[in-house]
Amino acid sequence: MQSLQLARRPGYCESGQGIPISANFFSFQLSTGGDKIQKYAVNFEPAIADSLGKQRERVLNKVKGQLIEHIGKYVFATTALYSAQTSTQVTLISNFDNTDYTITVTPTGPVESDLEIKAFYNKFFNSVQGRLNLVMIGRKFFNPDRPVELPQHKLAIWPGYASSVGTYENGCLINIDISHRCLRTITVYDQIAEIRSKNPSDFRNAVAKYFIGAIILTLYNKKNYKVDDIDWDMSPNSTFADKNGQQSSFKAYYGSKWGKNIVHDDQPLLRCKTKQIEALLVPEFCVMTGLTDEIRADFNIMKDMAQATKKEPHMRLEESAGLIKAIKSNEKANIEVVNWKADISIQPVTLTGRVIAAGSIMMGGNANFKINDQTGSFDRDIQNTMYSQPNLDKWGVFFCENDRKLVESSFMTTLNQVISTYKVQCQKPVLFGVKSDRWNDWEQILRSNLNPSIKMIVCILPGSRGKSRLYDDLKRMIFSSLPVPSQCILNATLKKDKGLRSVVNKVIMQINAKIGGVPWALQNLPFSDAPTMAVGIDVFHKAGSHSVLGFCATTDKNFAKYVSLPKVNAPSEEICSQLSECMVQAITQFAIENGRPPARIVIFRDGVSDSQRSAVLEGEIPQIKQAFSKLRGDGKLPEDPKLIFLVVNKRINARFYANQGGKVNNPPLGTIVDRAVVEKNGYDFYVMPAKATQGAMTPTHFHVIYDDTGIRCDEVQQLAYRMCYSYYNWSGSIRVPAPCQYAHKLAYQYGERANNSGPPIPHTHWGTTRCLYFL
Repeated sequence: MQSLQLARRPGYCESGQGIPISANFFSFQLSTGGDKIQKYAVNFEPAIADSLGKQRERVLNKVKGQLIEHIGKYVFATTALYSAQTSTQVTLISNFDNTDYTITVTPTGPVESDLEIKAFYNKFFNSVQGRLNLVMIGRKFFNPDRPVELPQHKLAIWPGYASSVGTYENGCLINIDISHRCLRTITVYDQIAEIRSKNPSDFRNAVAKYFIGAIILTLYNKKNYKVDDIDWDMSPNSTFADKNGQQSSFKAYYGSKWGKNIVHDDQPLLRCKTKQIEALLVPEFCVMTGLTDEIRADFNIMKDMAQATKKEPHMRLEESAGLIKAIKSNEKANIEVVNWKADISIQPVTLTGRVIAAGSIMMGGNANFKINDQTGSFDRDIQNTMYSQPNLDKWGVFFCENDRKLVESSFMTTLNQVISTYKVQCQKPVLFGVKSDRWNDWEQILRSNLNPSIKMIVCILPGSRGKSRLYDDLKRMIFSSLPVPSQCILNATLKKDKGLRSVVNKVIMQINAKIGGVPWALQNLPFSDAPTMAVGIDVFHKAGSHSVLGFCATTDKNFAKYVSLPKVNAPSEEICSQLSECMVQAITQFAIENGRPPARIVIFRDGVSDSQRSAVLEGEIPQIKQAFSKLRGDGKLPEDPKLIFLVVNKRINARFYANQGGKVNNPPLGTIVDRAVVEKNGYDFYVMPAKATQGAMTPTHFHVIYDDTGIRCDEVQQLAYRMCYSYYNWSGSIRVPAPCQYAHKLAYQYGERANNSGPPIPHTHWGTTRCLYFL
């Protein structure tokens, strides 16, 4: 098969209205007198493994002065170093840890590839940031000297930066965004003590569950490590052999090396493996970093953190530029910049964006309305007859008996009001009281009353947000063995009179989508001139478990009805192997419902990093083409559909700001950026699809990696934006096109329901039904 080529930009957005935009990208130039950056291979004898980057760097630093005399200022990147100066091979002797290393530095020629130039620039800029006394955690740098304290939550937040250098249409640019890192203000030892007081009988397992996999920071030298295990057999009084072979206790080592006195002898040690060594750390001198599920579930903590971290647009842009100002004002960092003759602008890149309209929504009874481009929300507008509403004739409500009064009064009263407002054609649901909140009782009554003819069940489950014990068991059963659409509501939600009507409004729309209806549809979408199928693809990954492929494809001209195909993969199985099967099923179903197969297919692929794009091009697209070949061979496809494949990325550091009347604000919804800060030889664009409730707006980045449709880029961008308004869990715009979000939700629902045997195996019924049962 002929190798596939990444798509090239066919043009630029000309639709909508132009708007001046500032981006958090800054010009970066190295003055090398016209010469290219030179690369040198570095060899150590005795050999030091490539994975031991820190050790290689330390050995090389012993002869840094001599090396600069031969090749000039350089940047070292584990296996190679880069310099602006051409030189011949040089051999040096470095003594490190009483060992003589012979270092041979050999020129390999100028750096030519964009990827390698980008790698050099990022290594150089990281070395400059390293001179600002910032702490590197992951790939970001944080300032420990300006913490934001949240004493009520025993947390501190370090401000910092996420930066990357790349080559764009406007040349070499640095993208700088502000970032934050959450740290505990109590030590890991204190946290272990808290866990022990709450779980005295099983505290070791509780400690392991909480800390293994977490990132911790050592207080004495600000290094970060990932916890691999808790060693309960060791303590600060345990001994180890130092580099001279002498036995020393951890207590004595910390006293002599760091001047730290260990107070608690009754603590285990934390095992942390790095590329160089296995470290044993003392909990008393460590703090945990990052957010746990427990913190994310705490509304008050997240609210206070948002207030501390969500910066208004003008402040966020100023703080991004603040990194460059800090470099220029810091003697050590600025010397590095001057020595390399680097020119870094403190002025952000400016460009012209285009603002396109969100369009209109179609409802039942031929009603329609224009989407409010200011808010992107239409919560009130859709409280009417839905676009398509199947008759809801067989359905029931299940609940614990002690919630009967709550269900019969509060819930059913509100439900009847909503049914009247939306003009839903339905029979009265049958009420089923379950005698307890034990799963065995629920399973018994569900299995004895449900069959495939039942349209829907509503389950009022005991518990509060994210804490219902019955939810996982119920969903596993529904997904794998009892295929009846279900809608779950927590009894804690029903107890809140305020907002209950809004909740039930959303519930009735979800119920409609789950039984094959369409709550609303988008009017006059692009690509409507020929039968077109829109597809969302995402993969759920969880360490130590099966992955789940979520594949959702539209089967109607409004891109509103879906065939949903979850596929559970074995731990070592590639998702590509099931893509072909999914595509065959989707095209077959499309042909059944439309009388012909699709002429065009638009794929939105979520969850792919920049480094994985080529792998998707080479691995996943051939599988899709293989499905076309199979269908042609079976006589079900007269010719291959035209295909456009977009990778969707919402975890990005690019930010855009509207320059309006001398003020810096968030850009309007529907702003498209496809100039200046996009790839020089690719086909990518940014969309501002969802309003920021607080702080700066986050764009979504689209990469078109394959395109044989010949469609204008304006239409591709319009479809990508407008389909952000057709996700039936939210009456407004979301950050990705609806097929993408449905695929994510589908994969997540199966992946998160995994037990020791893996995720539930999808019942065959779900592969043939046209409903979004997993919402």
